[in-house]
Amino acid sequence: MNEPRTVEVDGARFRVDFRGFGRPLEVRGQGGGDVALAPWRLGGHLDALGRCVHRAGDGDGRLALDRRAFAGEVLAGSGVPEERRAELEPLALWWAAGGGAPGATPDADGWLATGGAR
Repeated sequence: MNEPRTVEVDGARFRVDFRGFGRPLEVRGQGGGDVALAPWRLGGHLDALGRCVHRAGDGDGRLALDRRAFAGEVLAGSGVPEERRAELEPLALWWAAGGGAPGATPDADGWLATGGAR
């Protein structure tokens, strides 16, 4: 079993126990106690993006992600109580973006490397 480690996201620190991407991410001792973030699967990710991405500009084709709504989707899918969601939003976004896995950070142009594709 892995030892819990500290993850810092947007200045907030979380103690997590990562046991693989196919297993829940255990979040230790935050606020009201331990919670688990369910594995974030592609189908759920795409469905959530469909609900949380909206036009951003004046017809110029730009899109914007409603970060709070998207994090809420991740947390609701994990059964995290409503009163804990604001505290865990940064970690939920980190988890949905790949949990710090290599290649999970977009490059300077905003592209994410996924093996042979971007």
